[in-house]
Amino acid sequence: MTTGSPYHISLFLFTVAFMALSTLGVSRLPRKWQNAAFVVAAVLGSGGVFFRYAMNCSFTDGLQLDTLLIQLLQVCNFNFVLLPLMLIPKCEIARQYSVFFSMFAACTTMFSIPSSLSGYEWHHPIVLNFWFNHVFAIALPIWMIAAKRLRPDRKYIPLVSGCVFGYFTLVYLLTEALMALGVLAPGSSFSYVHDPKGMPLLTQLYELIGLPYVHLLPVFPILIGFFYLWSMPYTGSVSFETASGSGRVGKRYSVIGGEVKLPYGGFIREGYVLIGWSDVVGGETVVYAPGASFGVSERNSVLYAVWRKLEQEPAEPVEELVEEPVIESTETAEQNDTNNQ
Repeated sequence: MTTGSPYHISLFLFTVAFMALSTLGVSRLPRKWQNAAFVVAAVLGSGGVFFRYAMNCSFTDGLQLDTLLIQLLQVCNFNFVLLPLMLIPKCEIARQYSVFFSMFAACTTMFSIPSSLSGYEWHHPIVLNFWFNHVFAIALPIWMIAAKRLRPDRKYIPLVSGCVFGYFTLVYLLTEALMALGVLAPGSSFSYVHDPKGMPLLTQLYELIGLPYVHLLPVFPILIGFFYLWSMPYTGSVSFETASGSGRVGKRYSVIGGEVKLPYGGFIREGYVLIGWSDVVGGETVVYAPGASFGVSERNSVLYAVWRKLEQEPAEPVEELVEEPVIESTETAEQNDTNNQ
């Protein structure tokens, strides 16, 4: 099967239909069945690597762990083994890595079939295994997004980009070392660092630059731009208006789960105190208290400050002090005269 062949186009159209229908179905399932679908996708996506390289697409040829370990230097295979980590909420970096990069990498191979599959028919176990690996690496993040269990978080873009760059650099160094030791033949292809495998853009860059690994570097600005665009529909913001006050509170972009803590201050108004936030202009009723969690949707929201006028207590009257004359009693005066005698 080759890129652009009738079999490839048919498989691509089938994949698009499967993704659309399955995403719609998963979004409507109860939570427990969504969890089951996530597990199935993670097992099929990651298990295919073990089946193909450790078992050689057969459960009768014995276990080949050395082949499996070497194949993990290939970018897609490494992405597949990360899929089970998406099921663990605390592994946020793995989840964001998958939703930003792994899914994107898997999509590119669906558009352009690698040259390594050109000698196989569409129904060959290697081709079917390839499809299962890649389609579920795409499906799992999309299903989790549709179920509102995950969303691309813009603040992870620098970290994910650094991980991708670090991965390609490490793979290049390891591959060069294995070639020097004779473990791999010169020119072995892993993660496209030595051979673009006929992939669009990578092939043109390799022909232009002619240096392995170096030809990948121009791709990183493109990746970062893609990450940013991919996060935009899922990154709403909440901004704050003074409602007759002064000062400034900046926009708060959503975090994973779509919640931000509302500020306690940021605006001032003479004779008033900020008591909360309303979602209507001129609102006098506190809808959201300071410090409360505010759910940010995919749309931008505006909150308006709610003020309470400070009550000024009336000043207490100050009594005027009148100095009274000192009057000595007659008895005291007579005693003083006697003492003087």
